[in-house]
Amino acid sequence: MPASQKSIPMPSPSPSARERLCAFLDARRRAKSPVEDLEQFERELHALFGAAEAEAVADELARFDVDLPAIEIDGVGHRRVLRCEAEYMTAAGPARVLRTLYSTRQDGERAVAALDLRAGVIGSFWTPSAAKQATWVVAHLTPQEGEDLFARLGGMPPSKSSLDRLPKEESARWERDRVTFEAALRATERVPKEAVTVAVSLDGVLVPMKDDQRAAKRARAQAEGKAACGPAGFQEVGCATLSLYDADGERLKTILAWAGCPSATRPRSRPVSPRS
Repeated sequence: MPASQKSIPMPSPSPSARERLCAFLDARRRAKSPVEDLEQFERELHALFGAAEAEAVADELARFDVDLPAIEIDGVGHRRVLRCEAEYMTAAGPARVLRTLYSTRQDGERAVAALDLRAGVIGSFWTPSAAKQATWVVAHLTPQEGEDLFARLGGMPPSKSSLDRLPKEESARWERDRVTFEAALRATERVPKEAVTVAVSLDGVLVPMKDDQRAAKRARAQAEGKAACGPAGFQEVGCATLSLYDADGERLKTILAWAGCPSATRPRSRPVSPRS
């Protein structure tokens, strides 16, 4: 019997985010009456613009990718090991980008994406603009409150866990080159010409630490015959500032000189008596 052939139609590609935005705007231009729910219209319009913006950022991110058999990173040879899509968080929302991963093929070493290094991606996930926004939010709110805020605002929707990891990743990167970064930061500071007095301030506060094993510490203190009192599970966090004043005693500027947990090479705050 002759073999029969059936043509199977291929599914048409789904419209891009920019095409969906244009179609939505065209439909509203042709409309004669107002929308029934303005709040819903704003949410939908904001989401469409955000998706189109994220799509445009994804196109630009893809231009940072390098797809070659081998490259050098900081003078070290890396070979191509994988080419796949990855999700990045932009200030407008998530974006998927095809990227190439490279590795030295040494045990225990993670593969790196040239795209991340060239574009300044933070933590293999955040674009610079998105990371700045998220860092500002978690500096003022808890990660859970940050997640709720971004959900209300629309745009990028980072999770609580992503917001929790970001400052830890940034802190680790800062500490590796802290001296260099601080020198670059100090070089940008300018002393106002009206300044005649500088005040140096050092202060600290005890804050509860995550995974502090508070109960275990109290039990250990009791076992050692010590009084189980005081702020177990807390650690001091301090900061030092320089404040500049004019001849009339008006504060012109305050510069954060240091902030963090005291260590062997960093100061520990202490009360200062009027005579010291």
